[in-house]
Amino acid sequence: MRVKLLLAAGCCLAIAGGGAYALYRDGGMTTPASAQQSADGGRSPGNSDKGAENGAHKGADKSGGNGGRGDHATAVVTAIAETRQLPLSRHSVGWIEAIASVDVKPQITGTVTEVSAKDGQMVKVGDPLLKLDDRTLQATVAKDQAAIAKDQATLAQNQADLQRAQTLLARNAGSQQAADQASATAKATAATVEADKATLQADRIQLGYTTIEAAISGRIGVVNTSLGNYVTSGTSLMTITQMKPLRVAFALPERDLEALRNLIPHPIGNNVSITVHGEKDPRTTGTLDFVDSSVDRDTGTITAKADIANEHDELWPGQYVDVNVTIGQQPAMPVVPQQAVQESPDGSFVFRVKEDGTVERAKVTVATMQGGQAAIASGLSAGDHVVVEGQLRLTEGAHVRETVQSASGAAPGQSPAQSPGQSSGQSSGQSSGQSSGQSKPQVVGSAGNDGGAR
Repeated sequence: MRVKLLLAAGCCLAIAGGGAYALYRDGGMTTPASAQQSADGGRSPGNSDKGAENGAHKGADKSGGNGGRGDHATAVVTAIAETRQLPLSRHSVGWIEAIASVDVKPQITGTVTEVSAKDGQMVKVGDPLLKLDDRTLQATVAKDQAAIAKDQATLAQNQADLQRAQTLLARNAGSQQAADQASATAKATAATVEADKATLQADRIQLGYTTIEAAISGRIGVVNTSLGNYVTSGTSLMTITQMKPLRVAFALPERDLEALRNLIPHPIGNNVSITVHGEKDPRTTGTLDFVDSSVDRDTGTITAKADIANEHDELWPGQYVDVNVTIGQQPAMPVVPQQAVQESPDGSFVFRVKEDGTVERAKVTVATMQGGQAAIASGLSAGDHVVVEGQLRLTEGAHVRETVQSASGAAPGQSPAQSPGQSSGQSSGQSSGQSSGQSKPQVVGSAGNDGGAR
């Protein structure tokens, strides 16, 4: 009987538990806390305070985030416009040229007996490159030397004959005709000797052609022959390219012709900087030293060139590069970081922070941009604070919390790893939400911190 009662009680509890779970799952079960809340008039003191506080925070965040006049101001990073002179420069795409390049070709026909040059080898003037078979020319030179010796001996005999003929003529023992004949023979033999010497010199020059040497200092390209090859006169064997110094050639519009011409007699230091495609900083600099004698009528451009020392082989002949030419100095005008300038259908503008801690869109005219800096021809004055980070969250008249950018480009007290507008003592989680025990946030704007911020 007791077992039956326990089984019945267990079944009742299981049915009751299943029903309670079903009601709880369907949202129909009322918890004791909610019942107590209903009994207290539909609210709990703790929860109502939290709800009110969270509502206040959300309203304040929404108002501040939208740039309105809420309890929160938008955090931005600003920079101060400074009056400076930026270089007046022109940009072009150029190419690197070798000042000297030699195509090595044999001047005689022969078989290659020695190869000293290697692909990519650096050589100096006079270094041996190749040697051709010289046995035939050596024999020719020896033959020429023998001919000279023979003709010199003949010349000596003829001169002795001439002397005897002249002696006999002086004693009236010989005829004038014999003396004249001896004189002509001696002179002809002397001419033959001179001709033999010239032939020997020519054959020695041909013999010298069997040894091919470097005509300039530079770098050898591909060697197009090998030991044992039979080469003919005029065959290209290799190319030697001078690597130091080099020259960069580029073209600029015709309107810059006068400025380029003035740079040659009055250069501004190393007025040409060369940057390789894909790199940010210039790799080397040079000095403008040539302006072409005519303007290209088809393109309306003028070709100019600048010498580059290339001491460390920074550049390579034939390489395309970005060229920046400094042709003068801009007039002094306000300069701000380039990222402060925004574009719109109406033109360029910046967000300028006013004395009351709000921002305004200031339309500006940009004179030039160089090295991450923008020179402003109109629309700004020296000392104006312009927003460089956080522009996307701003509208006209928005309140801002301003952090002035230092000269190095980072906000004061901010490490490079921190996000813009976030100080070292403030995390992103603290700025997005407040704890339940924290009081209403305080508005911090430029209007209240004018003395410290500026």
